[in-house]
Amino acid sequence: MIGPMAREWFTYEALKACLDTPREVARSAANNLVYEAETENEYLPAHLIWERGADDCDGFAIFQCTILEAKGWDAKMIGLSIESAEGHNVCGVEVPWEGLLVLDNGWIEGPFESLEEVARFYVEKGWMVEGGSLRTLRASAVQTRTTDYTEPSVLDLPWTVHAY
Repeated sequence: MIGPMAREWFTYEALKACLDTPREVARSAANNLVYEAETENEYLPAHLIWERGADDCDGFAIFQCTILEAKGWDAKMIGLSIESAEGHNVCGVEVPWEGLLVLDNGWIEGPFESLEEVARFYVEKGWMVEGGSLRTLRASAVQTRTTDYTEPSVLDLPWTVHAY
């Protein structure tokens, strides 16, 4: 169910029932979703991302975090300077025996000790602007297609802004 071709065999709901750990979710995303840059900043609910089979970093983050949230994990989207062109979205999940893992387009980074450490890591990679915003959001808050031009807009979603 986490290997390639799962999209051909499983509906989103059936897949969600089969995935239990951050590593399974990351592997499933990496094997079944294609990274595709968007021409418009668009956030979709996880089931639509699965049906489409492709999205950019926010789609991967929404997909992974929504499944983990449903399984009881403390998972949140992390928006790194998303108000800028250099912004990036990842899925952060607290794993009690490891720390904060970051699921980034199907890859796992970390563990990290804090959100601030995540921010520093992405500033060094050039995927976050020094002094940019660090935000978290429950991916389940993305219930409908949301863009920079819808009401609410992407930045109007119930993000929590953190200092770093």
